[in-house]
Amino acid sequence: MIVNQVNEIYNSKDEKLIPYKDIILRLLAYFEEHQVENIPRNNNKLVDAMASAASLIPIKVEGREATFIIKNLGTPLIVEENSKMVCVAQKVGYEVSPWYQHIFKYLRDNFIDATLDKREQIRIKKLAMKYVIIDDILYKRSFNGILLRCLHDEEIGVALEHAHGGAYKGHFNGRLVYGKLIRMGYWWLAMEHDCYERVKKCEQCQKHAHLELTPTQELNYVTSPWPFLMWDLDFMGVINPPSIEGHKFILVATEYYTKWVEAIL
Repeated sequence: MIVNQVNEIYNSKDEKLIPYKDIILRLLAYFEEHQVENIPRNNNKLVDAMASAASLIPIKVEGREATFIIKNLGTPLIVEENSKMVCVAQKVGYEVSPWYQHIFKYLRDNFIDATLDKREQIRIKKLAMKYVIIDDILYKRSFNGILLRCLHDEEIGVALEHAHGGAYKGHFNGRLVYGKLIRMGYWWLAMEHDCYERVKKCEQCQKHAHLELTPTQELNYVTSPWPFLMWDLDFMGVINPPSIEGHKFILVATEYYTKWVEAIL
């Protein structure tokens, strides 16, 4: 995150990044030689997945650490009520009904619900060509080849809140929230519509948004039933410098029906 700042390529101006840089510099002081390199996200998928999982789970208890164990489970895990360990797992099966359930069933088991009509079955088969399953998690292929993780209905609200408000409290508009979620690697149907709706329901955005202070009133327009019945006269002057012929005033006549303009010096 602050590789260029540690390597003194960029200056540390953000107050939120300065403490992280100080911690890294204190740790590097224990080494005689060190080299800090930036690892692309494609080559560091494990850390990127952990950061994405942490951003989706709000921790409301301040001053207390929480441990999250992420596992791929073949059977549901039963957590005791008094257990101090929190386990985050995703198991997509027939007992859940996310928005992508038909696509997931078709890709994993080559199964399509017989209760669906023929047209809907064909639509699901075409949609499934844009998706892929990796470790029982559904991903959508984006236009640039990046895989976007499909979120559950329960995760959508948390992802919208994080992208709109988030740690930096940006309160971005719907278009920026949509782009931010794409860069974070998430996807669901009607995501762009949900981003705009989330911004509309944000209380802080409603309080601090730009308001139109012009009072509303009816538009009183003037029409002419036939040509040359009504004229509009505008008088302009004094003109400085005057025209070549010494004229200092202009009389402009506009015919309402044809919008014909005549100017007299």
